[in-house]
Amino acid sequence: MEKEKYNIVIEVRDSEGKLITDSNGAKQLSLSDYDIELLPSDMESYLTKLAIKLKAFMPDRKIDIEVYVHNSISRTYMNMFSYYVDENRFIKH
Repeated sequence: MEKEKYNIVIEVRDSEGKLITDSNGAKQLSLSDYDIELLPSDMESYLTKLAIKLKAFMPDRKIDIEVYVHNSISRTYMNMFSYYVDENRFIKH
């Protein structure tokens, strides 16, 4: 099996479910957005470890992690995996 390139997006909301704002009051859609190469079979383990670390630093926040892959035919990003940190739930789309 070959590694695939994914885009990881981490969304963080406050305890009331509202998007976090920066020092200028602008809403932040995501905490982080980065690319990674990984075997699809390793994704659940990777996201579980990432979720544990994020929750340790932000225990009172609602955190969701979305994983996208670029589709060269449609030139769009497709959501391949989701991890809902508060529910400790991994979904393969």
